[in-house]
Amino acid sequence: MDTAPKESIFKHDSTFTLIKKMIIYKTMSSNLFINHSLNAMNLAYSLIGMKITNKLIESTAGSIFTGGVSIDDLI
Repeated sequence: MDTAPKESIFKHDSTFTLIKKMIIYKTMSSNLFINHSLNAMNLAYSLIGMKITNKLIESTAGSIFTGGVSIDDLI
């Protein structure tokens, strides 16, 4: 059995990033968000446009749940 301490996946995150992740995880697990997020996204597309909406998503939850939006981001 391996008794060596395991390295935390959050080791290199700042306090701000950890708080941001906690808020996003809590928000995304709420029924209100789950039930209405697609409608809200479609409304944002029509009101402020696709580019701004996608940038907003990328700068919040997108940066936590994805590696990036392009191959250059992933590399």
